[in-house]
Order: sequence, then C-alpha cells, then structure tokens
Amino acid sequence: MLDNNFFDNLKDIVFMGGTIDFGGNIGPLKEYNILCDPEACHIVLSNAKCPIIGIPVECCDSNRLTWVRYVFQT
Repeated sequence: MLDNNFFDNLKDIVFMGGTIDFGGNIGPLKEYNILCDPEACHIVLSNAKCPIIGIPVECCDSNRLTWVRYVFQT
C-alpha cells in the first residue's frame, strides 16, 4: 500500500459497484467495476474504518444519464 495512513484519513466510502440480483453487466454475477480489480475492492472494503455505502449496478441501470442530459446539466 502506498500510504499506510490512507484508511485513517477517510470519513466515508461511497462506491458504485457490485450487483444485488441483476446478474451483472459483464456476465453472470460479474459487475464491471468490481471485476476489473477484485483484489483492490477486497482490500478497501476489508480495511475501511469508516461507513461504507455501496451503490449496486441496478440503481445506475434504472437511472441512466444520457449524453444530452449530461451536457446540459453541467
């Protein structure tokens, strides 16, 4: 780990990743953000000393942000 005090400095962790019952967006039970680096996900979630909020892919899939909405809302 690059910074031994990393977890001591966090107040909250909010991440988008994982799935509840969607079946994944890459394959059965595979969600892209977690699949890319499952070891990093495990390290962060296992060592966190703060509240963790996980937003599963189902929430993002049912609330898509289109390019037109993104461009005009920024």
